Amino acid sequence: GSAVVGFGWVLTALSGVIVTARSVMKILRFHGLAWEDYLMILSMLLAIVYEVSSTLLYGTHPTERTAFHSPKFAKYIYICHSVGFMAPLFSRISFCLYMLRVLSTTSATRKRCIYAFITLQLLVNVPMSIFVFTQCGNFHNLWGHGMAESAPSCVHHIVIKSAALTASVFNAVTDLFLTILPAMVVWSIKVMTPRARLGLVATLGLSFFATIASAIKVYYVYAMYTFAPSMQEVGHLILVMCVEINVVIIAASIPVLAPLFLQKSGRSRKGMYKDPVLPTY
Repeated sequence: GSAVVGFGWVLTALSGVIVTARSVMKILRFHGLAWEDYLMILSMLLAIVYEVSSTLLYGTHPTERTAFHSPKFAKYIYICHSVGFMAPLFSRISFCLYMLRVLSTTSATRKRCIYAFITLQLLVNVPMSIFVFTQCGNFHNLWGHGMAESAPSCVHHIVIKSAALTASVFNAVTDLFLTILPAMVVWSIKVMTPRARLGLVATLGLSFFATIASAIKVYYVYAMYTFAPSMQEVGHLILVMCVEINVVIIAASIPVLAPLFLQKSGRSRKGMYKDPVLPTY
């Protein structure tokens, strides 16, 4: 438990440093923040809420025998579950808005795809999180009986399992899309040198690591709702969701932060382009 909590706080602190640096650099460079920056800050705040909840979860000193009968344990599980889906939602939308800004001259089809993923992210993740907290009418009924299989409960486990799996799979697909699209666009910029294109693809394609984290979460969400719940499965899911939240934040922030650092340092772009003007793509 302490290892999971400690590792989670290290990741959250790293994400916090990156998001803070991104915000400060944007303010210094552009004298303000864009919508994607505010969404990233919201995602970061939810990441902190998630880590506080997981810390309180293990603060109940759960054991295999007593944990799933404890209302407090169930309370923090449900909070982690909901926040674990909402936090990366806002960072994914933030990155989509950033891509729309960067790829302003890209084809209308690619833009429509990005807008479609933004809409679907909201339609898939938000209702699932709302359902978790509203299915029992009030919070006491939701976690008052704990999570033991034998306990009387109004929780619709089949519905939650289906919604959570659907959201997890779609989030993994979204991360994969946000990895492939920038690579396709950047590689079509013929005026850039191959080395510059490769570097830009690597920077914009950090969502690949978010794809891996999202794919791993699919398995642990399935295991959590398919097999008898155990502290080991809970620990794995708490850890994987923490990794996903922070990897998505970092992967969506570094592409914004890196060019700002280069501009602030006065580093020349000479050698990146074969021609002085970028074409539309």
